[in-house]
Amino acid sequence: MAQLFKGAMARQAKALEWLRTGRAAEALPLLQAEAIRRDYASLPLEYLSLGFAQLQRFPEAEAACAAAARLSPRSAEIRFNLGNAQREQRGLHSAADGPDPALQRAQRSYREALALSPRWASAYINLGVAQADMVPALAAYRAALALEPTPPSALALVNVVHSASWLAAWRDRDAMHGALRRWVEERVDGSGAGGAASGSASSAAARSELIALQPWHTLAYPLPARLSAAVHAAHAAAAAAAAAAAAAAAAAAVAAAGSTAAGSAVAIRRWQRWPAAVPARAAWEAGGVVGAGGRGGTGRLRRLRVSYVSTDLREEHPVGRPYLPWPYLLWHPVGRLLRHLVYAKVRVSEARAQG
Repeated sequence: MAQLFKGAMARQAKALEWLRTGRAAEALPLLQAEAIRRDYASLPLEYLSLGFAQLQRFPEAEAACAAAARLSPRSAEIRFNLGNAQREQRGLHSAADGPDPALQRAQRSYREALALSPRWASAYINLGVAQADMVPALAAYRAALALEPTPPSALALVNVVHSASWLAAWRDRDAMHGALRRWVEERVDGSGAGGAASGSASSAAARSELIALQPWHTLAYPLPARLSAAVHAAHAAAAAAAAAAAAAAAAAAVAAAGSTAAGSAVAIRRWQRWPAAVPARAAWEAGGVVGAGGRGGTGRLRRLRVSYVSTDLREEHPVGRPYLPWPYLLWHPVGRLLRHLVYAKVRVSEARAQG
């Protein structure tokens, strides 16, 4: 019996190590066997749910986690993870058919987790993320921030500022913007050599925290340009790291298969097509938008094209619709940037008229 127990523990340890290193496909058979063998315990089902989640098999992750919840009815963590698996299935339901059932299930799971652990800020944050309406989302984010005010929870603070800007809910606006600026400054400048701009080990941790703030959101907040640039740089570094990891994984897969086919080589090179630097502004300056004495080289203002790119272009997003709804766009925080651009263009035209 002791030998059987040791063997089971060894298999579970191997499966968990594979999960930690992103090898969920290899871990899954061991996790499934362990969940069947120990059908009286919730822990093997929790691990199995994490394995399905790593493989983006969220319905199966939900089923495994729901089974674990039935075995451990007092576990807030299981209900939190259940909500995560349910939330990842959002968008599979047409908005025309009513509320998204996946989001409704996720909201219920997060509320059950909060009933068991009322002071869990992360559960409030995820409850906010699972809302289809920004009003209850803002309430959830405010509740999370109230639980972790000093130092502020990064995700709670960022989401409060974004949701309040979206809703034009200006209660404590200056205080929230001030708190956000201090939070970004602490991570950019740091104490001593620990800021994101330094080359220390702690600077990598600071950059990883900065990506909680979306770079395009910084354009609508009263942040100095250097802080906005630091947030953009943190996201660029994260994207480059992700691309390098994807290229390494593709190369490892090819090496493991012993293949040197041209198609595989092309697939690897696809991940290496990252620009070395931002293109120079020579084309813009050559047009002479602003030259000596306030005049351009061509004596006229060139057309300015503005594109809005977002990872959030789902059906209910105002910019993600089949037409460009200008009233919604001007209401969106990016509208502030557009209004500034229009104002700047008018001022340049006036200066030329007077010159």
